[in-house]
Amino acid sequence: MQTHDIPQFWLNTFTVELSSASPHLYGNSRQQAELRLTVEVNAGQLPLTPAQLASLTLVLERPDGTYDQLPHSGGSGLAWWQTTERDPDFDLMPGANRTGALSPPPATAVSKMMYVSTSQPGGSNVKLRARIQKDENTVYYTDDANGFDSYVTITTVRPPYFGESDYEWQKTYDRGSVNNVFLHEYSLRLKHVGLSPRSTLVTPGMIRWHINHSTETYATFVGMARPGDSTIIYDTLIDTGPVFEPATRAQTQGRDSLILVLNGADNIPFNREGLAQGGPCEVVLVDRHGNDHTVRLSFAESESALERRTKVQVSYPSHRSLDALNP
Repeated sequence: MQTHDIPQFWLNTFTVELSSASPHLYGNSRQQAELRLTVEVNAGQLPLTPAQLASLTLVLERPDGTYDQLPHSGGSGLAWWQTTERDPDFDLMPGANRTGALSPPPATAVSKMMYVSTSQPGGSNVKLRARIQKDENTVYYTDDANGFDSYVTITTVRPPYFGESDYEWQKTYDRGSVNNVFLHEYSLRLKHVGLSPRSTLVTPGMIRWHINHSTETYATFVGMARPGDSTIIYDTLIDTGPVFEPATRAQTQGRDSLILVLNGADNIPFNREGLAQGGPCEVVLVDRHGNDHTVRLSFAESESALERRTKVQVSYPSHRSLDALNP
């Protein structure tokens, strides 16, 4: 659709601005960049109709100067999308050069916040402009041809490397005796960025008996609680017998931590099928920036039967690069 009148007769202000603290974005399909679209009609003009406000949206500028409207969900060929909904499970990208605070728009202006995500790998960039439809035949863009040259450039960056020193692993709760019945909890967190509740418990639990014998009843049954949730999840395929009752809620407050729970019990009958469920537990942690971290939690391998079922350890496979997943 083409415009045949002068945009400034209708609009006094028409802008798109970055309201995130950084123009960078991880291309993990989760993190969002926040943009503010602002429109102000001239004095004497009718206020924006609901249809006009609904048409206020973001478009992607192609190298040849044409525009593609960003879809409102992922999975399109553009690999970029927009939404009016802020995802509370993930943080916007922090930035060193901006406060993220914009000047208030004119009192008579109307603003809309839009959130952009992408699956594009690091090093990609996109130029975004705003679009509004005045009527059936008239569409305006924030470009020079319409007299409102306003755009935002977003650049994707590679996820940082995370090594063992970037994690904190500590015992946070200790009740009972390892020689009898006990409840231990451990917390695993990232030191410099929080964890999202979107973390995936690939293998949520494991079990190990004191000795592998048909009369054994001493065992340690392991489960875990996702970041931000105290509900303990176990591997429901593990047979713990008719009497044993594991803890259901973690004692440790773990808003930004994965909580590993060890139930030391004296009433779990040995079963040979359980030997295949001795771990490790695999977890895909998702940080507040939307990046994945695959870790494994396992029983310690030592000569002491007691230590083999009361001590746990963490291994940190290499950080999952989303660039590798999206070549």
